[in-house]
Amino acid sequence: MSNALDLKQIERKAFRSTHQDGLLDIYLGGIVVALAITMYRPAGGYAPNNILIMLLLYTVIGGLFWVGKKFVTVPRMVLRCTMRICSIG
Repeated sequence: MSNALDLKQIERKAFRSTHQDGLLDIYLGGIVVALAITMYRPAGGYAPNNILIMLLLYTVIGGLFWVGKKFVTVPRMVLRCTMRICSIG
């Protein structure tokens, strides 16, 4: 059988292509910025609003990462795989 599938190679390619979008780099940069903002301590101490803003910032950064993966990376991978199947067969 000349068309035997090498599952390890397919898994490796899928894993690499999932992480080539650069979203993880942007996410980690956003976390570093959020941590830097969090370390700022006003002279009067933290107000409850400051804590809510920090939590909101972390939530927005995580949400952007999730949305980017769901609506950018996954559709591109599906399109890429579909194009390969169409070109092979």
